[in-house]
Amino acid sequence: MRLKLRTIVSLEDTAYPDEVQTWIHENGIVVIYCAVTQSKEPFVVADPCEIRRAIRILLDPSSHPVLVHSLHGQSRVGVVVGCLRKLQRWSLAGIFEEYRRFAGSAASLLDLQVIELHSNSDDEESVSDVAHTHTASATGAAASPPKSPQSLALMTAASSV
Repeated sequence: MRLKLRTIVSLEDTAYPDEVQTWIHENGIVVIYCAVTQSKEPFVVADPCEIRRAIRILLDPSSHPVLVHSLHGQSRVGVVVGCLRKLQRWSLAGIFEEYRRFAGSAASLLDLQVIELHSNSDDEESVSDVAHTHTASATGAAASPPKSPQSLALMTAASSV
């Protein structure tokens, strides 16, 4: 089965093993590293700039289809996806439920706090076309809502590709 990925957003700064890099190269996939650290008490919190950078890539149609990936597990992916959902104006209850469902035993209250307190203000304009604006035609009739990017494949993976 061929995934036809165009981009992998790796949420760490560690290079993939040689065999994975070979597969990436053979398939013409671009890897973008966003060093989203695992939040830990008391003073280590995921870098909001790196989270925003990952979200910008996810919102860029030229990156699609895209895989969000971390060799260290689901919680980093869950934080980035949770912040994306917040930008898409999901309720916090819905965001937290999705996070818990996919993070499983790796779920942490600190990750939920990072999602809750994250500000996407720099990205509000870029998502408006993708997530929730409606355009009106010249006749004044409401046009259909913009299609969500079907090719935006948000997958969580705890192991290598």
